[in-house]
Amino acid sequence: MPGYTIDSDGDVEMSLPQPIFEVIRAPELSIWDHAALIEWLREWERYVEKMRHRCTTTGETYENVVATVKGCVKRKTLKNMATYVLKKPVADVTDADIMGAVQARCRTLKNEFVPDVTPLFRQKLKMDLSIDDCDARVFRYYEDFNGIMEDNGLQGLIGADNTTDAGFKNRMKARCHLLVENLQPPILKAQITRLIDLERRDCKSDDVALFDLILEHAKVQQRFHRMSQDYAAKGDSKAAKPDRKPQKTGHAGASVKAESARSTPSAAQPSASARVPRASRPPPQEGCLVCKGAHWLKDCPTATDVQKETARARYQAEKEQRTQAFRSKAAHTGTTRNIVRINGLLEVPYIADTGADQSVVSSAMVDSLRAVQPDLRTNSLSSPISVTLADGRPELCGMEVVLDLELVTIAGHVSLRSVPCLILEGDGDEFLLGKDALKRLGIDVDQALAQLADSTLLADEDDEFPVGDELPNLKSTPITTLDQLLERAVANGLPQEHVIAVRELLELFPDIWRAVVGAGRAASVEPLRVTLRVDAKPYRSPPRKYAPLQAEFIREYVKSLVTDGLVEKNNAARWFQCGNQALATSVMPSAAVVMEVLLGQKVFARFDLTQGFWQLPLHPDSHELFSFVTPDGVYTPKRIPQGAMDSALHFQAQMQTLLAPLIHHSALVWVDDVILFAPTMDEFLEVLKKFFTIVAEANLVLNMEKSSLFELEILWVIVPLHDKLEAEKKRIGRRNRNALQVAITWTQEECSCYKRVLSLVKDSALMVHPDPDAELCVFTDASLFGFSIVVTQVVTWQQGVPVEKQKHQLVICKGGMFKHSQLNWTVVEKEAFPIVKACNDLE
Repeated sequence: MPGYTIDSDGDVEMSLPQPIFEVIRAPELSIWDHAALIEWLREWERYVEKMRHRCTTTGETYENVVATVKGCVKRKTLKNMATYVLKKPVADVTDADIMGAVQARCRTLKNEFVPDVTPLFRQKLKMDLSIDDCDARVFRYYEDFNGIMEDNGLQGLIGADNTTDAGFKNRMKARCHLLVENLQPPILKAQITRLIDLERRDCKSDDVALFDLILEHAKVQQRFHRMSQDYAAKGDSKAAKPDRKPQKTGHAGASVKAESARSTPSAAQPSASARVPRASRPPPQEGCLVCKGAHWLKDCPTATDVQKETARARYQAEKEQRTQAFRSKAAHTGTTRNIVRINGLLEVPYIADTGADQSVVSSAMVDSLRAVQPDLRTNSLSSPISVTLADGRPELCGMEVVLDLELVTIAGHVSLRSVPCLILEGDGDEFLLGKDALKRLGIDVDQALAQLADSTLLADEDDEFPVGDELPNLKSTPITTLDQLLERAVANGLPQEHVIAVRELLELFPDIWRAVVGAGRAASVEPLRVTLRVDAKPYRSPPRKYAPLQAEFIREYVKSLVTDGLVEKNNAARWFQCGNQALATSVMPSAAVVMEVLLGQKVFARFDLTQGFWQLPLHPDSHELFSFVTPDGVYTPKRIPQGAMDSALHFQAQMQTLLAPLIHHSALVWVDDVILFAPTMDEFLEVLKKFFTIVAEANLVLNMEKSSLFELEILWVIVPLHDKLEAEKKRIGRRNRNALQVAITWTQEECSCYKRVLSLVKDSALMVHPDPDAELCVFTDASLFGFSIVVTQVVTWQQGVPVEKQKHQLVICKGGMFKHSQLNWTVVEKEAFPIVKACNDLE
């Protein structure tokens, strides 16, 4: 059937609608620039999609109508590309060759330079908060991210293609990290970060799941923002309602005058063409005062006029307060505002010393919290509880809510889980912390006052043997001069006929006493030198986070070390130490040997080396190895720091080498403490002179405050144990300590107990050495107060047999008790703790 007809005049009339074709031109490639190639590739992909869609509509053959890639390249560009890039004649160049070269160049970095992507995305990637549609806002955010990635050729670093590639997961981790790092507003970024760290760990390497998570919480926060705006607008409209009577309709002239008055200023103003345009200022670094976006307050798309005025007034008040504090120049201590974070979402101030029996939260806070946590549950009380307000008015609370609290204190954060709180009707902005929550933290004011009032409870109790802090107090007035040191010796029993000899010894060696070790010459001993393994590699470690009080102590202590010239700031250090202060006191002489040596000695003296470890030299090749990190930077010591690798062993060895002429018969070295002893006074003076000579020749310095030139007895750690041993000897009536036994003849009950112990030992599981070829099994459990970890191995694993019926061999069995704030953890956290501890400690 023909598609047309001819009328009586001979004109053709179409019987079928004539198709309308759009002219689709292929993009031309004329520049080999990196950015131009990326743009051409995008245009080519759009051209191919349009041509395929056209062919599906018109029935044309795609290969017959689509332009060739080679035909879209400018002749001059094609010739140079074939010669220098593809290295083949122009006639042999195919479309696949050109497209492969273009794609390879677009997906690689320009000049193979790896840019710092963090500031790049921070500068170019912004979430447009002016878009109130959350779906469109998040979609645009991802579009901008992919555009920045393609423009800079970062597909190989953070691209989502090539899912089978070995580095795909690492690329996705970096991609998701950048997406989260540049989220706005800050409250959305904080919420997404917490969820990824604790709950949605899959979003660390899945940008699709991250998209859904961001969109979900962006909608929640947008709803809360809109509700807050509506609530604020209603309150403002009520507050702004006029008190004057409405004007009568008969005075038409007043409205005319008012209208003319309003139009007068605008007429007096100069025209827009005569104004000089002002340069736009960059947005403030801290962001908008209301939404924290990257714009000024007057340009905020979401804040109402009332919110803008309130934020502006608050900013002016804070600025005036800072100005007044600067002008006064008065040194005062500011109090830290107490802040509590409720359920990890809402931060409000709290008051801890209200005297309330139970914690109280206002209904306005609960409503704000429910806006961002819709599943928050409140419970009705069986009988309302009466609450007395500060002004004496009684209020009834009929609702209760269970909250997780995180108290921000000057020393750090304190967490409380599942705290029941009464809901008080009203718009209070402070959280009242009750006595029940304080008692969970071990704070009971009433009990503390009761103990102060009755301080004689333990006055009549006597311990049979003095131990610990009940040992005699050896503190006396500070010693700063040699005369005072000599007076202490006389007070301790130094005979008067020997005072002159001791004074002459002190005057003979006046330079061995010093309160602080300075930057002068180090001790004349062998320096400590630590060599690294050949395959040692540096590991970049950030500084630890400390509470404010701890950070202040570290800052002051390091400052004193820098002042004394013992350390120097060195932020370029490549290595720093992994210190263990417990090792400094792990190398000690045997207590049994000490008892044998001191038998028969009558006269004693004790000396302490001033800042003992800091006196010994450190080899120049090892300076950087002992660098340590603080919140203020990296510092490199010039002397041996206490607790560093092999420092205790080296210190003890050097001291024993120096005092070798006196050890075993006249001196005892206990790390940086030295005890001298002798049976007679004349021998003691000779020992004292030899000791001073060795100290002076080795360039060591002694601490006058912690030293004593003369003692008739030395109180040591082993004294309480020795007293208990003597009391037991008197009770039993035996003098020979080797024959000292609790009981030679056991009773029938003691024999049965001994047999039960033997049976328990017999039935207990024997521990074995780990076998690298065996299957390891880790079993953990936790209760309200403790946890346990059991590691077993199965040498031959039987397929199809349950785990509990396999032949297990015990490798490790350990456990512990929850302490302090750990007792406040939830059951899930307590169950997870031994698993994490096993992964960390048993690695």
